[in-house]
Parts: sequence; structure tokens; C-alpha cells
Amino acid sequence: MSTHSSSSCGNNDNQNDAQTISPLQFREFSDDDMLCGLKPNSRELLYLRCYLRGLQATSLIVEPRYVDWDFLSQYRVFYATSMQLITNICSRVHYFSGPVVSREIFLKALSGDKKSIEMLQKNYLGFIVIRPITNAPLGRTVLRWHEDKKKRYTPRINISSRCNRANIAGLELNVTGLCWQQQDQATSTCGSVSLWSAQLASPYKHYSSTTSEITQDAHRYYASGFRTFPSGGLKLDHIVEAIRAIRGMDACVIRGTIEITDTSIRENYGFIRYFFNCYASMFLSGGFPVLLYGEFEGRKVDHVNLMVAYRSVPPRCKESFEANAWNMQEYWLNEYYIHDDGIGPNVRCTISSAMDNDNIIPIAEKSNYIRLHYEGVGDLPAQFSCETQSSLRNCGRSSADTPSAGPKKSDKSWKDDLSEFIPTHMIVMIPEELRLVPQSFFNRSLICQFALDTWSAYMEDINQEEYPFLTFSYSLQVMSNSQYLGQVLNAVLGNNPEVLAQVRMDLMEKVSPMSKYLAVTRYSVRHPQQTDFGPFMDLLHDTSGSKLEHPIIAVVVYQRTAIEAINYIQKNPQLIVNAVHEMIGKHKMHDIIPRWAGEEYILSARVRTVRAFAEAQSDDSPSQPK
Repeated sequence: MSTHSSSSCGNNDNQNDAQTISPLQFREFSDDDMLCGLKPNSRELLYLRCYLRGLQATSLIVEPRYVDWDFLSQYRVFYATSMQLITNICSRVHYFSGPVVSREIFLKALSGDKKSIEMLQKNYLGFIVIRPITNAPLGRTVLRWHEDKKKRYTPRINISSRCNRANIAGLELNVTGLCWQQQDQATSTCGSVSLWSAQLASPYKHYSSTTSEITQDAHRYYASGFRTFPSGGLKLDHIVEAIRAIRGMDACVIRGTIEITDTSIRENYGFIRYFFNCYASMFLSGGFPVLLYGEFEGRKVDHVNLMVAYRSVPPRCKESFEANAWNMQEYWLNEYYIHDDGIGPNVRCTISSAMDNDNIIPIAEKSNYIRLHYEGVGDLPAQFSCETQSSLRNCGRSSADTPSAGPKKSDKSWKDDLSEFIPTHMIVMIPEELRLVPQSFFNRSLICQFALDTWSAYMEDINQEEYPFLTFSYSLQVMSNSQYLGQVLNAVLGNNPEVLAQVRMDLMEKVSPMSKYLAVTRYSVRHPQQTDFGPFMDLLHDTSGSKLEHPIIAVVVYQRTAIEAINYIQKNPQLIVNAVHEMIGKHKMHDIIPRWAGEEYILSARVRTVRAFAEAQSDDSPSQPK
């Protein structure tokens, strides 16, 4: 057995000590940011610099030696056998706004000083993991959303975000957002990275596969001619297989409905605005992020990104009775927020397509498919989107050393050379208990809208003064029953706590057991003398059965006239069915809604009605079977 001398042992100990010493680094964001030392012409780095400037970042803390479990998984299956000698240790950078964070302030927080802890938490912007990969250094990234300055009238709906905890030397800091990372093109590409981000959203609190595991699961049962590592990208079927490999999860795939003939896109179908907004908002409102599969216009390369939020809009309407049936509130949505692995988190996109004008739905307009235009950095104005390659290269220089003539014409920003994205499929990771068929849910909701319009027209005919024609708007949402009983009802009835409490009790005690997840249709109404829409009633659809109809299990009514509408619909089912058939035929919607629409598509007399207004209780509901 060979032995080592004491001197050599001492030298090895000194070397090991030097390797384990890794003091935290405290820097100012403006003059020495970790991002400046990375690949300067990277679109992702340019975008993140813009994003952090918009958050008014002032300082940062660097953990030089950080173990990232996702990268360890990548390292195990790929980089450990590479001859490029890549380490398995990452670094992590934490960003702060407000007063510059110094070592002294941080030590106070570690000692338990409440003011220091509160200050650090208040100003904490999030973190970026830096991987030891030259071409793809950006690992797990969670950054705070920008301030929502339009919250009062058109709030941003970002329910998919969740609280992420970061522990620095025992100090726990929280940031609300959704994880993002850059694809490394070895163990992950856009599809696996997008699905990795999706599974970390708020509804999936107990599921977390690494990007390399997702790539392996995608190739396990679907052979497409591509090798697993280095990853050649995931096709649509790969993504579906990867989702099904996650225990308790299934994939909901929605294909575009309009033929595309004027571009190079290979799938030959896309989404019209109506259905794109309908299905996207349906899932995003419940916190389920939506994977978009498609390609950039003019490029014959598949791409996947992840929709994580959208900007709501006030209800609008078309005034004619014929067009009123298509007053889906979300039709007018125009802003979405996307995680794109080749750009960054929370990229603001706008819809580029022709509006419907006088057509209810332009089915015949083959070129009227939607395209997503990459608009800006989160919710920041245009001046924050001007980070360029030269400005990134000038990080750390004094103002005297920095050229003052502005960027050169050849200098690129993160937005340069970005084509519009054409989605052809939506893919949603849903729990197995959520057995939703989106098209069937849409059909039932639209037919009930026809029924309400028929009632409104009837009441206007018999008594024009007391019952002028009402304009309805409807909205489709998928959510857990706890979200509906909690946040949704509180948003409408929070100012009347007694009614709120009674409605919640009635839904628990007097309605048949609700499924874990609900498909909710919210109908809002606007009277002629009013400018705003108010909630009219909610239809709660069961999503646990095997039937495609998704039966209505309860109706929550917010106005007394809704009771009268329900009574009319229940007493005249054949009249409603005939009116629906007439509407379907008039607008040539046979390829959207089944030609046959029986009474079970209409409000049944067996449906329990819960009154959500103060004048009456729900004990003697008129919709109860006699």
C-alpha cells in the first residue's frame, strides 16, 4: 500500500480549503453585473438586462458555488461523459431594488434583525442560475413581475405564477413568478424547457421533472428518428408522451381550425382570433399555462413556447341581436405573456390578425389566422426595450469610457430579426380528474347564450318598457372548485359578506357533490341605460364524467331577472331548441356546433339554482323539481 508524506497531505488540504472557500459577492447592478461577463450577443441576455432595468435593480448578491438539481440531472445524463471538462457546480445571482445591499446589511438580516429582513424581502426581485455552459449559461430563472399599472380596469391575469423560495445562508426570500431557463440543445430544447416551466405552475404543486427527464420521457415510447441526446427537438407527439409520463397528468391538445394557404407553414392550419382567445383564456384563468406549438413565419422549423398570462379587457359588444350571441368577452383580448426559451420570461406579445368587422366568425377567411408579435419586455414601455449588444459590452465601464453617440445602425437589440409566431396547436397539461372536452364546453355555453338571447327578445316583445333588449357577454373558465368558492365568488360578492357566506354554504350543502375541477361559464349583462356589464349568472359544469356534454350541476344567479330567464328556458325547451337550430343554420355553424342540440344542452329542471343576491334565500329555488 502506498503512503503519502505529511507535506504532500498538507498541500492537498490547502488546495481543498482553497476550493471550498467561496465568499458571497455583493455588487452594484449598474457597474458590475454577472450577466455582463457572459455571451454579449445573446438575445436572452439582452432581454434579461432590459427586464432587470425595468424592475429598477440596484444591487445583487452572487453565490459562486450553487448546486442546481436540474443541471445536476443534465450533467449526469450528458455532460459527465463529455471531454470538455464542464464542472457540475453553478452560481446563482440574486437581484434587489432599493438601497444597495451590502455585506453589513446582509449580516444584520442573518442575525435576525427584522428591519433588515423586511427590507431585503420587500426589494427582492428574484434570481438567475448561471450554468457552466458557454453557449447556454442561463439556468433556472425566476423574476418578479413588473408593476401592473393597468390593474384597476384591465388587470393582468397571471394565476399560473407561484411563490418560489430562495435560501441564502439560512435567510429565506420569496419571489412570485414562473420558472424559465435557456435551452442547452444537448439535454433540452424549446419543447422540454417549455413543459418544464409549465409543470412548475401553481396548479401542479407536487410535480417536478427535470428537463433531461422530460426529454427522456418524450422519446421513451415514440420513435421519430431523432436520438435522445443531444436533443434534436420535440415534436407534438413527443410533448404529449412526456406529459402522460408524469403521474396523474394527461394532455389536452387543441388544433387550429382554419386553413393556412399563404405562408410556408407546413401544418396548414391555424387559429382564428375567436377560438384562440376562447381556449387560451379558458385555461389561463384557472392557472393552467398553455404550450403553443407552431413555427415562426417564413421559417420551416417547429417551435414551442409557453403562454403564462394575459391582459384582460373590459366587455364590448356588437349591438345587433344576430351578432350578440358571439359576445364572448375574451374575443377582444390582444396581449399575452409568453415564456420563450430563446428570448426570456414574461415576453409581452400582441395578436396580429384582421378583426372580424361585420362577420361574426370569418370561417371563409382562410388568411385570417392569428400570429403573435413579440412586442415588449414584460409590461415595460418601449424605452426599456433598447438594450443592445454594445451597451451590454460596455457593462462595467465608466460613463467617460462609454460612447455617447448611441448604438450603431448595425448594433442589435433583443427584438431584431424576430418573426411573428404562428401557433397551430395548443397543449395543456391537465390532471386526470379534469376530463374536459373544450369544444363540448364551448358548444354548451354558446347554446345557453342563444337561449338567453331568445328569452330577452321574447320579453322585449311582450313588454318593451319594462324589459328592453339586454346585451349579454359570456366568459369561459376552467378552475378548481376551491378557486371558484374562494377567489371567484369573493371577487363578486366580497362587499356583501352575508350573501357570500350563504352562497358558499348552499353550494356545499344543497348541490350534488362538485367535481374537483369546474368548467364555469360567466354570463354578464348590460342594460340599455348602462355602460358597464354586471354579472348575471354562473353555470357550473361537471368535468369528472365520461359524457361529452359536461352537465350543468348548479347555476349561481346574481340578479332576480336571471331567475325569470331560467324559468322561461326550462318551461319552453322545444322553443329554445328550435331557436338554436335557426341560429346555427343562419350563421352556417354546423361545423362548429353539432346540428342536433337536444334539451340536455339547455338548462334542465333538475339543475339546482343558488341565489346570490340579498332579497331572497335559495331554499325555495324555482328551478327545483316539484
